[in-house]
Amino acid sequence: MSSRSPLGIVILLLWCVGLASTLTHGADTPRTAPDPVPAVGKAAETAEIHGVGLSEPLYHRLEDVNDWPKLITAVRTKKGAGGRVWDLLSKETQQHVADDKNVEKLSHPDPTVSRSSPIKGPVAADLRKMINNPDFYTEEAFKTVQLTKEMKEAIALGKKRTALQTAKLNWALLDKAFPDCFPEIPERFRTVRVQVVAGKNVILVLSCYNPCRWEITLREGAKVTGVVLCGYHAQELTGVDAPTVYRCYYGPDGVTVLHPKDYFYSYDETKDTFKDFVKSVKAITGKEFTSFQGKHSPKPGDEPFTIFPKEEK
Repeated sequence: MSSRSPLGIVILLLWCVGLASTLTHGADTPRTAPDPVPAVGKAAETAEIHGVGLSEPLYHRLEDVNDWPKLITAVRTKKGAGGRVWDLLSKETQQHVADDKNVEKLSHPDPTVSRSSPIKGPVAADLRKMINNPDFYTEEAFKTVQLTKEMKEAIALGKKRTALQTAKLNWALLDKAFPDCFPEIPERFRTVRVQVVAGKNVILVLSCYNPCRWEITLREGAKVTGVVLCGYHAQELTGVDAPTVYRCYYGPDGVTVLHPKDYFYSYDETKDTFKDFVKSVKAITGKEFTSFQGKHSPKPGDEPFTIFPKEEK
């Protein structure tokens, strides 16, 4: 008969429960986080509400392919990475790419003629979708492409990748598979910078329709006690550790529908929809905006957007 004490039996049972949970859900599966809305609402009682709203970060054009003839020639082979791109083109775009006359225009010495090819616009539009596609990479399609350590690590993340990680990976895959065809991915790809200076406590409301990574810098003495991260496509946040309410249609992976009914966003204070946006923010914080900076897209010199709370008395 066991001589184990009652306390020892309890500890053993708790350990077994924990082990079963790990085997079922995985060791790195986070516990269910408490609802951040009450925490942000409470923080708002002693904080100002400052917002930044955009339609999109600085826009990066996939129309600006460096070598269209080379890219389209590779795609028309329907092999390897070219075949993967071909398979993901829309049927209408495939018809444009398969037409020899359209391809001939791409190489025409007259820029006016080359621009008139009905290939560039549709292919660029489909490439944008591929950039955001978490299933774009397949081992078979890219088996001849020399992957970097960073690319391998991103691929290994699988479904755990964020939307930004997926976009960076796919851009890198295209660049490696089609050398000299694609422009280098911008250093601050889909990233918007915001800085907060010292003063009263701040609740940040960060709104963007398109995918966006918000990079926050807290100047000495600055205090961000809550964040409302909202939009349609996936949003990410770095640089601040505070309760964060996430209200976007798509989750951080860019494909999971997270808030089909209670998402919201706005950037234009002249639109009627801005009133609904303010109501949604007030429902969480209980307050109106102290300040709001809205633009369709940042222009050179706009960043970092700076938050100036009132001086703390």
